[in-house]
Amino acid sequence: MTGNLTIINQSGAALDLINLEGITGYIVAEERPLVSYEIALTLVNSAEMRSLNRRFRGQDATTDVLSFTVEGDDLPIQIRDEVLIGDIVIDINQIEKQRGHINVKDELIRVYIHGLLHLLGYDHIRSQDKEVMEQTEQKYLTRMKGTNVGQQ
Repeated sequence: MTGNLTIINQSGAALDLINLEGITGYIVAEERPLVSYEIALTLVNSAEMRSLNRRFRGQDATTDVLSFTVEGDDLPIQIRDEVLIGDIVIDINQIEKQRGHINVKDELIRVYIHGLLHLLGYDHIRSQDKEVMEQTEQKYLTRMKGTNVGQQ
């Protein structure tokens, strides 16, 4: 499995980014071992996220993360030729607001994993799907603690 994660920081915030490439590779290898990936992560401010959320979801509000996959034919998850291609957009201001007692890095990792799971086909519209997604998200968050995955 090979992959590439491109990070674009349009937020204006100075960030000490953790190794999201390592997290991405680990989770994609666990979920879809034969799939490579090309993912772009864009960090934005709340005004840009609100604009994107309004444009693509019809919601005139900010959100912490949006995930976009390449349009596919009838694939259950958007994988073409064994390559997962997608975009994740994270509102860095929202991360700061909702982080509670944890640091910005840990909240960024949590939200990034959430967005990545969306690219891998997870959703939380129905309650049973939400439960599965939350359990999977927690599984990876737990695995990231105490390892060097996600550390630089």
